[in-house]
Amino acid sequence: KEKLEAELKIYPNPCKNSKVTIEFNTKEISEIRLVNITGKEVLQKKYDFATHKTQLNLDDIPNGIYLIQIKTTDNKKTVKKLMVSKN
Repeated sequence: KEKLEAELKIYPNPCKNSKVTIEFNTKEISEIRLVNITGKEVLQKKYDFATHKTQLNLDDIPNGIYLIQIKTTDNKKTVKKLMVSKN
């Protein structure tokens, strides 16, 4: 599991503007969920065509700490923390 997380890049983190890039070298992303610290899902994105790299728009996401849950095409899940602190 640690290996998966090492191969997953999320930047910029903390996110100071409204765009965050998610990059997974070895796996293909099929779904992304953004969950706030109370456990509420604030964003979900499914990909019909799996991708190694994608960008999320966080315009409507308030500042705070979130968990990005990423599901890959082989049904593996990995989670990373993201801090949103827009000016």
